[in-house]
Amino acid sequence: MTAPAGETKITKTAPLRRRLPLAVIVFLAAFAIRYAATPLAVGDTGALVAGARAFGTCWSDGSLGWCPQASIFAPLQYLPTLTLINFHLNDPQVLQGLVMINLAAFVGTVALAWYLFADVSRSLASLAVVFVLSGPLLWYAGTSFAESLATFLMVALAVALVRRAHWAVILLLTFAACITKDVAAPFVVVLVVVGLLAGPGRPSLRDARGRMIAAAAGLAAGVGFVAASNLARWTTLTNQGYANPEYRVPGLGLRAELSVALWWSPAGGVVPFWPLAAVLVVVVALVAVVHLRTPGSMARAWPHLALVGSLIVLTVGLGGWYAPFGWIAWGPRLMLPVLTATLLLGISVCRDDIQRWFGRPRARRVVVAGIGAVVITCAVPHVAASLDSSAYLGSRDEPKNVCVDGQSIVTVDADSYFRCLEWVVWKSEPAGLHASSNLDYPPAIVGLFALFAFALWTLVAEIAMGSRVYREADSP
Repeated sequence: MTAPAGETKITKTAPLRRRLPLAVIVFLAAFAIRYAATPLAVGDTGALVAGARAFGTCWSDGSLGWCPQASIFAPLQYLPTLTLINFHLNDPQVLQGLVMINLAAFVGTVALAWYLFADVSRSLASLAVVFVLSGPLLWYAGTSFAESLATFLMVALAVALVRRAHWAVILLLTFAACITKDVAAPFVVVLVVVGLLAGPGRPSLRDARGRMIAAAAGLAAGVGFVAASNLARWTTLTNQGYANPEYRVPGLGLRAELSVALWWSPAGGVVPFWPLAAVLVVVVALVAVVHLRTPGSMARAWPHLALVGSLIVLTVGLGGWYAPFGWIAWGPRLMLPVLTATLLLGISVCRDDIQRWFGRPRARRVVVAGIGAVVITCAVPHVAASLDSSAYLGSRDEPKNVCVDGQSIVTVDADSYFRCLEWVVWKSEPAGLHASSNLDYPPAIVGLFALFAFALWTLVAEIAMGSRVYREADSP
């Protein structure tokens, strides 16, 4: 069938491959073995374990309702920690257990990214996996932070919504996504609405009603569970750490600066740490602008606007938090769960536009020669950082005349703290350069780099090949 002049007919796709490419599987296996041998328990997860033990003591003593020593961590962080503690593990063993959970969650996130488009398009499935592998999530896969697990649950919800999973699965995943952070609920609402109403075929509200009700029930249960966990610690419905005015950024100017830094800072911004994520945000926004210029524009553009708006709200919100990156972080740690799930949904709502562009021969050459080289080059520091425990933000030495020991603490001297934060955000050595230049390169590490580069290049080639077949399927 011949497409009308000036149009690319979106009716056929490339032959589908429903399993991950072998190169990706081999890299993930080697990466998992390497990380399992040298887990990285860093940051405030030691305080998390101590807080979980304190919570268990409050539970056994019947003193729930006032247990402030349980600290401010989200319920999702407490649940696996308490489970591991109940197996009578010591603190190092609990931390290692958290690393193993996060490692499995990262592998699961990669698999879900592929599965989201596995029945639709080989090129889109490869693009989704390249997106996940080329970002900071690689570093979090082998740490005791909860970002890897939280990202897995957010992505699992997005996939379940687009693939129209059973209502019970959607209910459980909505609940799980809501407890990843105390403030996760608004972003989960956006994922649910866009995932259910802007998925393939644009189902009507009536068609999506059952799943929408299930998601609403999961949302209510998640918000209620978060509130109950706060009541158990502080006798209030809100997290007292988040409500503490000392943890808020003073002044609109500094808030705006930190919001910009979340995207552009060489120490942890999205653009230098995850350029493909920044490109996808631009793509979603541009597709929205194109749709707004056509008849019935809002009906076509609202999902794109909702996703971009969600990221703007996330950026502004974190720009008002005293540690917008998470302080101890590799890249924009606090953004990662919402950013990953939102942009995978973004690929889904832009699927026809992306495939139409990839179907052009010139675009295909750009994908292979340009995007492949840039993505691999920008992603290599993430592997390097995963092997260097001194690479992350907050671990390196700051100048003593800017960051004064004992004073650069927000609750002790806010002025000194934010002066130090500004220096770290804008003037410290670019974190990717630090990670890559401070690492020894024995043969085993060189081999891991080679596997990583080959896996990414294989995926980029899959994008180009899938797009070529897709284009040829539309030819007369």
